[in-house]
Amino acid sequence: MEGYNPDQNDVIETKGIQLTIEKGFENFVPEDFKTNPTLYFKEKGINIKSGEKKFKEDGTISEDPDAVKEFPLWENNQGEVVSVVGKMVNTVKSHVGKSGNPFYEYEIMELIKEMGLPCANPIAKVEQNGEYLFIMEKVPGLRWVDSDIKFLKDQGLNETDLKSLEQQAWKMTEELGKRFTEMGVIRT
Repeated sequence: MEGYNPDQNDVIETKGIQLTIEKGFENFVPEDFKTNPTLYFKEKGINIKSGEKKFKEDGTISEDPDAVKEFPLWENNQGEVVSVVGKMVNTVKSHVGKSGNPFYEYEIMELIKEMGLPCANPIAKVEQNGEYLFIMEKVPGLRWVDSDIKFLKDQGLNETDLKSLEQQAWKMTEELGKRFTEMGVIRT
C-alpha cells in the first residue's frame, strides 16, 4: 500500500469511535472490529509476547505483553487474506508521551513506506473512548519466540542450525539498520 494519502482513507465515526482505514484495506476490516475495535482487540487478539507487565520506578509501564496482539486472518469478498497485528498504544511511553501524538509510531510507518523502506503496512488506526489502537499488516516470517523455535526444531533443525539462522538474522538486521540510517531514519 505505497503512497499514503490521507484524503483517500475511509474514516468512520460512530458511538465514540473514530476509525481510519487505509486505502486498499477497506474490504478486509471485519464488521465486529468496526463495531467495537477495543473489544475485538481484547477478545480475538492473541498476545505475541509472553510474560508479565513490567513497571518503571515511577510506576509507568515499561513492558506490556498485552499491548501487541495477532488477530485471526482478515479476508475480503474476493477471498484474499491479510495477516494482521494490533497494538494498543501506551500514551505515556517513549515518543508518544514526548510528542503527545498517540499515533506517532503509525505515522512513522507511513513515512517509512513513503521512503520505500521495508516495514509493516499500516492498515487502520482507532480512537475509542480515550484508548488508541492501530492495526498493521503482519510482517511475514517467524519470530524468535518459543513457539516458532519449537516449530523449527520440529522441522529437524538442530541447535547449530538455529544459531546460524540467528546470526543471519542479526546480520540482516544490521544491514537494514545501516540502510535506514543512510536514508535519515535514526531510532532514538
